[in-house]
Amino acid sequence: MSSSVGYNYVYVDVEAQRRRQRRGEVAELRQQLADLQAQAARLRRSRRSAAGRGQVPEARQDATSAELEMVADALRAAIDSARGEVDQALTEVSEARVGAAFRADPGTRRAPGTATEELARQRAAEPATTAPRQPARELTAVVGEAEELVAAEAHRCDPADLQLLQELLAELRTLNQPATARQQAFQVRTVVTESIQRRDREHKAAVVRARLRTLVEEALPEDRERLRALIDTAPDPGGLTGQVASAIDRADKARSRQAVAQATAEALLEVGCDVGESFVTLLAEGAGAVAAFDQAMPGYGLVVRLPERQTRLVAAVVRRADVPSSPERDRAAQERFCADQLDDMVRRLNGRIGLSPTPYLRMAPGQVPVAEVDPARWPAARAAGPARTGRPAAARDTRPTSRPQAKERQRGG
Repeated sequence: MSSSVGYNYVYVDVEAQRRRQRRGEVAELRQQLADLQAQAARLRRSRRSAAGRGQVPEARQDATSAELEMVADALRAAIDSARGEVDQALTEVSEARVGAAFRADPGTRRAPGTATEELARQRAAEPATTAPRQPARELTAVVGEAEELVAAEAHRCDPADLQLLQELLAELRTLNQPATARQQAFQVRTVVTESIQRRDREHKAAVVRARLRTLVEEALPEDRERLRALIDTAPDPGGLTGQVASAIDRADKARSRQAVAQATAEALLEVGCDVGESFVTLLAEGAGAVAAFDQAMPGYGLVVRLPERQTRLVAAVVRRADVPSSPERDRAAQERFCADQLDDMVRRLNGRIGLSPTPYLRMAPGQVPVAEVDPARWPAARAAGPARTGRPAAARDTRPTSRPQAKERQRGG
């Protein structure tokens, strides 16, 4: 028996969490596909390629997690296809460039080969006691290796660096001292390495940025606008992952309060209470919301609260301030609620959200006096006639789009 009761609750919308995870994944995959399509576009200047032509349709805003997974699968297939075509194009472009660099004298035809293959053929043709390589041969090797490096790695470089690399190679071909050529070739390798590293960092940042831009849409409006600006301008958006996660957690808590308020309104309606039009809104916003008992206990009801920054639901028997009463009537109302409605209300709530197995608060009838409530807060003050039995309008407007598919329970304090 109790006149006041408090439970810890847990509300987990598993489908919403799955949708969020899939949307982040889809955003990352789209960015990866876009990067491959950009590579394909650069390669088309040298070779006709179909890489990246196919487009994967955007998912609907209300897509389920299963539908989003289908989109992710389609993106993975598109990425595999684009990567295969890019690799094939790279092989052909590289062979053409290296073959041109080491082609025999005009009028002679020879299959294209790499710089290392050319050097191996030259060394095999030399006697074992040959003198050290001549400067011209060493220059050929240095230039060939630099050209082969650029041909093989140009697609991974920042496009802005390609002109510089061509200029460095052109200058390298004019040098006639091996030592100077080696210095120039080292500069070519340095530019290639730094360009690839910079582009990889930018690519990784773009992938993270795409995911965070998608996820931040689930934050509260005040957090969403602030974080969007940071995500768009941060050189390394990965540092914002924690802030985005915290913002989403705050939004999830707000959404869970709305869901718990809705579930509470429905449970109270089912046990014969009138929750009024504003019950869900008031409860979700942290204000105490009043549900009136049926005509067997006129003037009495239940005030329900969801304390701020807590996952607790508290309910206590109250009396409308303009209703005459006595300690005996107050206690009788508390006892009737405990005997006839409390267990049923808890059972119905447990069918919608997760309540702790035992309450963290339970006051016996008569242990605390019945508090008075301003008549303006009473549901009957807003709706005359018999007790309402339908879903409250506020609840209809804010009902979650999907019911949680798994509930967790935690023990009360």
